[in-house]
Amino acid sequence: MSDKSPTVNRGPLTLAELKQSYPGLYAECVAQGTQQERERILARLPAPSRNAREQFARECIRNGAPMTDTAKANYLALTMEEARKDNASAEVVAAIEKRLGVGDGY
Repeated sequence: MSDKSPTVNRGPLTLAELKQSYPGLYAECVAQGTQQERERILARLPAPSRNAREQFARECIRNGAPMTDTAKANYLALTMEEARKDNASAEVVAAIEKRLGVGDGY
């Protein structure tokens, strides 16, 4: 005779039950899902990165860096720098003028 009581099949575990009953398995599942999502996102980003802002985002995703206030500020600064460079372009200025109906073309 076995000392083990029979297993009762009561259906699938809830997420909370899995986390409580099998914390190691739960952590492994979360880590695997996180890594798969990281890889999915990185596969859809332009490669190679076209600018510092895209490179920063790619590195944050690859490293699993949290979106802290500092990371947000760095991303915003890179975005603003990119916009400043774009706005200095004659093509961008001409396109904006055309949309606004001002400039040499009118």
